[in-house]
Amino acid sequence: MAGIVNGQRTLRIQSRVGELDGKPAVVVELSDTGTGFSGSDGSRLFEAFHTTKPQGMGMGLWISRSIIENHHGRLTASSNHGPGATFVVMLPKASQEQA
Repeated sequence: MAGIVNGQRTLRIQSRVGELDGKPAVVVELSDTGTGFSGSDGSRLFEAFHTTKPQGMGMGLWISRSIIENHHGRLTASSNHGPGATFVVMLPKASQEQA
């Protein structure tokens, strides 16, 4: 959201119990009012070395997604209808046997 000069910067974080592949999951939704991303950037957001920032390396989302997927979860992103973007992290809920 550093690119927002004359506007309100808002970051909303919500968590809830949801479903992932038909099983109970923890869902964390992060939504901001930043500059967001275009449709063409959206299809490449999670690629290694792809960045939308002038000083970016393009590794953060790629690393985040690989960690989440290694824990059998899912990370998705979408543009908001207004300013900004929303990222959703879904991780399977541990069963009693795993706890």
